[in-house]
Amino acid sequence: MLLGCFVAVVAPALILVTGMWYKRSEQPLRMGIWYLSTGIGQIVGALASYGFQFYDGQTFKSWQIMFLLFGLITIAIGLVTVWILPANPMTATFLSHEEKVWAIERLRENKTGIENKHFKLYQVLECLRDPQAILLCLINILSNIPNGAVSSYQAAIIEGFGFSSKETALLSIGSGAVAIVSTLGVAWFGGRFNASGVGIIFLLAGGGILGGGLIAFSPKDSQGVQLAGNFLTNFIGSAMTLLYSYSSSNFAGNTKKVTMNAMLLVAFGKDTKGCLLREEKLIDK
Repeated sequence: MLLGCFVAVVAPALILVTGMWYKRSEQPLRMGIWYLSTGIGQIVGALASYGFQFYDGQTFKSWQIMFLLFGLITIAIGLVTVWILPANPMTATFLSHEEKVWAIERLRENKTGIENKHFKLYQVLECLRDPQAILLCLINILSNIPNGAVSSYQAAIIEGFGFSSKETALLSIGSGAVAIVSTLGVAWFGGRFNASGVGIIFLLAGGGILGGGLIAFSPKDSQGVQLAGNFLTNFIGSAMTLLYSYSSSNFAGNTKKVTMNAMLLVAFGKDTKGCLLREEKLIDK
């Protein structure tokens, strides 16, 4: 429960920070870059899972060591972030006064504001009635029905194709690689051609329809085809990058942006512990 609570604030905070520093056309690629951590996490988790399957110590269980290891690394990175990352361009100690002014002026064309700590109820109500906000949340809900299964139980799905637990751990690296390439590709495309909607359609069609179809309807003894379908389903999660970009660049007013971020992440609402828990399942086997 606590892990879910702490993880839940990461993406909304990164969306707000990205919106404070980059122009609309720059945001999709920048969000894609930090969202690459999803694919990188899959690769690191898969390698850690493979390695820990050779551990047979008695003091700790393998999954306990994984949580301790990655938990301590996360705490250390969090402390460094508090020390280094400024709350907004105006408080950035590494910028001169002229550079701070320039950093703010270059975002004037966004017309979405930088930061305002005053809570404005009318902006919350605006967001709740905004058709665009509702549609973004609907896309997120529908796309994360399959994505929740894919990301949280991918190891179990691959193992179900007939692979051993060690083979499954190594094959999961491919899922992370696909997520990295698709995230970076559509993030660049969305920013370069101002076509985030096209990118979302491509990812959900390629991942949800084509990837899911290959898994569901290919012959059960066609491991390669099923595995390819499984890899393609990782396209679904990459659409989050462009949805985050919409949330950051299309909503003006700090309270409205915060509300939109909250709505988007509530709609996302899947198991945030899936990555580690799926590795725990493999390790226990």
